Amino acid sequence: MALDTAYNSAPLIGITSRPGEDGHTWINQRYADCIIAAGGIPVVLPLAPQGPAMVSRLLDLVDGLLLTGGGDIAAESFNGKVYEPYATAEIFFTDPIRDNMEEALCAEAWERNLPTLAICRGMQLLNISRGGRMVRDVSEQPNIVASSQTHVAPPFDMPCHTVDLDANSKLAHIYSSTLLGVNSYHHQAISTPGKGVSFVGWATDGTPEALECAEKDFVVGVQWHPEILGTQPELFEAFITAATNYKKK
Repeated sequence: MALDTAYNSAPLIGITSRPGEDGHTWINQRYADCIIAAGGIPVVLPLAPQGPAMVSRLLDLVDGLLLTGGGDIAAESFNGKVYEPYATAEIFFTDPIRDNMEEALCAEAWERNLPTLAICRGMQLLNISRGGRMVRDVSEQPNIVASSQTHVAPPFDMPCHTVDLDANSKLAHIYSSTLLGVNSYHHQAISTPGKGVSFVGWATDGTPEALECAEKDFVVGVQWHPEILGTQPELFEAFITAATNYKKK
């Protein structure tokens, strides 16, 4: 049987995984589907206490990093510098092993200028990895009396509010628009940007919904879930283009 060579030169994309029940580690299949549809090959990155020691070798193998959604970041992770001091709301589904693995991935990817796409929790973790902070609940955002965000109901594939993008941002160029309908269902939010991080998208209540890192070729974070919305292939296509260019260097 002849081998299919269509993916011989496709970039490999490392996708962060999350802990599940009964010892399982998993990803939402939609992440892999979007990477494949855009022309990449998904590779699921493992979770283990030894994970940080594996990061350099793992990133030798891939051409891009996708930081996925999931549970909250543990308060004790990142040397206890995750949340604003005034934030006191309850946090849920934490996993320090995952936090430690992704902290190491972010640091190494940053040094390598590895194309990185961060989604929901991934965007929050990327910002924290650069020394930023977040609030434990959207309601704790400063200068916001009442959040105008609404949250979409399952299956989460319909827009529930809009995001305004900076006209000069990479995302505005990717989408050819400064206004997007998005499907957020996060309960936390980033508040203070990290070093080298710029907020480039906001909900109408002022909650940051997108970030970029101008000094890097492609480091982009979005708070919503384009992999579930299914109507924003441009973002994954731009990510795969960046990974392809990285692969050629």
